Amino acid sequence: MFSDPADRWHFSEDRNLAIDFCVHVLILDGLHVAPFDAHPRRSQALDCPDLTETAWRKWLFDVVAGQGRIRDLTIKLAGKGSAPSTADRNEVLRLADPAGLWPGTGATARRLADEWEHHRLLGESWRRDEMESQRHRGAADHRSLWKTMSRFRDHLPPLSFFWVQYPAPAVCIVPPDSAVVGSLADETITARTSAFVQAAESLQASI
Repeated sequence: MFSDPADRWHFSEDRNLAIDFCVHVLILDGLHVAPFDAHPRRSQALDCPDLTETAWRKWLFDVVAGQGRIRDLTIKLAGKGSAPSTADRNEVLRLADPAGLWPGTGATARRLADEWEHHRLLGESWRRDEMESQRHRGAADHRSLWKTMSRFRDHLPPLSFFWVQYPAPAVCIVPPDSAVVGSLADETITARTSAFVQAAESLQASI
């Protein structure tokens, strides 16, 4: 998380497997949904007839919202210093399962559930490697990124940026406070800053 002790505004970046899975499904199926339209186009390779652009976009937004809800529940429980209730645990488990949030038919949800189990096991190593790389970035890079992004503090709520594995740069906003960002070929602080600024400006324009 990027923050200033004297400032309640903040932003964060994360490699989230559930959100990454949504984009992974696009790549597997061959469906194009802007801005994720750089992968090979195929015709319903997953054999899920209700996997459409509209349904996929709703699903992505629901999964992103679910991750935000998990974060809020975690913060609430940490503040209370108490063990989570059964209802809270069940809610976290429900929101953490992207296949279960699919808005269409049960057949597609079952197909996605099979893919999710496979992706979850393989994707965890990607997430660990990327988060380790992030921890090794220099303090100067963090300060530079914070300085640039802090200009949005008076116009936007705290922001969440979610990196996903994708063959080309892509920025997909999820108003009011999130964006899904495709992997960058150039992982320099300049490229990361450019992607985050693009997302923040688009979120600001959507208000």
